[in-house]
Amino acid sequence: MFSFFCKGKANVFLVSYLIFISIMQFILEMFYYLHMNNLFTINIFFIGQMVLLGLFYKSILKSKGKKIFIKWCLGLALMVFGIQYFIDPD
Repeated sequence: MFSFFCKGKANVFLVSYLIFISIMQFILEMFYYLHMNNLFTINIFFIGQMVLLGLFYKSILKSKGKKIFIKWCLGLALMVFGIQYFIDPD
């Protein structure tokens, strides 16, 4: 069984994720009320969410193969997003 309280490292990533989501929600709400474009902020939200949840799942998994798979997927996804932004920054 998985116990939330036995995994201190996992708790850090989960709490970081929750704080990040709360801050981003506040910022997105401000952009909405100020009628500002939030496309770049949504990309930060999506990438930050992906990274923090990937680190959380990597920290709770026991299988070394699954941890390597998550690390490669995170790296590949960040590389794809970086290349896409480099090609078309708008």
